[in-house]
Amino acid sequence: MCWLDPDDPHRDRAQSARATGPLRLGLRLVMAGRAAEALPPLLKAVDLSPRDPNLASYGTVLATAHLMLGQLAQAAEWARTATRQPSTHFIAFMHLAAALSEIGDDADALKAKRQLLALKPDFTSAYVTRCWPFRRQADAGRLVKSLKKLQL
Repeated sequence: MCWLDPDDPHRDRAQSARATGPLRLGLRLVMAGRAAEALPPLLKAVDLSPRDPNLASYGTVLATAHLMLGQLAQAAEWARTATRQPSTHFIAFMHLAAALSEIGDDADALKAKRQLLALKPDFTSAYVTRCWPFRRQADAGRLVKSLKKLQL
């Protein structure tokens, strides 16, 4: 099941988040391999609305952008922000585990992996290539490689 599949329990929230202009633009830019261009509109939106009900989604997309740019500490921080929100979802924990794995913080990466699997027990790294529409295979591969380090 993919994040936006009709049977996904988070679909309505995700669809609502997708309707938000800067979030939608940011996600599209990241998926198109233009992560650096995604940062300004996303960061501006978070600055203007730091308590936005979609902050988990903003944090997740910002984490993805930073991961694609190799900015691992920032990716981990945005993923942590996303995981602390009431509307968090397993994707935030996926990004947190991937970023921490790449940083070399094995203990916290394993903790994030456990939290991810608690929310989505059937999760594997194949989810990324199956469900995330990265235009460039190398971008999906970067995320998959990080997750495979954790045996996901």
